[in-house]
Amino acid sequence: MAMIRNFAVLLAMACLLTGAQATVGGLRDVSNFANSVEIDELANFAVDQYKARQNQIADISFSKVVSAKEQVVQGTMYYLTVEVLVDGVAKQYDAKVWVKPWEGYKELESFLPSAPSHYDPAVDDSVKLGNSHA
Repeated sequence: MAMIRNFAVLLAMACLLTGAQATVGGLRDVSNFANSVEIDELANFAVDQYKARQNQIADISFSKVVSAKEQVVQGTMYYLTVEVLVDGVAKQYDAKVWVKPWEGYKELESFLPSAPSHYDPAVDDSVKLGNSHA
């Protein structure tokens, strides 16, 4: 009987540990990112690093953070969707910034145009106004 109880305890502990390991390193939303000075600083850093790596003349400036997620990976990897102005036109980019504060390390891992929206104003606006294409 004691052997069955010990096995049940071990099984329960294994299930708990497996569940805990599954959440470590998972991607999660950054709460209140719109009011976070730290997130704005990371987004500005990403835009500045991107500009420094480019050989183009386009005027690129930070506008706002659209979304922010984070993942714990030997520091924190931030996944930011950033709105920038490119020659005065608003565009969205997805930035990955890796931060290890205890080392003073911050690196832009990627900065790519966001996937295009599936919004089609010709179709969506006519549906919204009650018009149809039929």
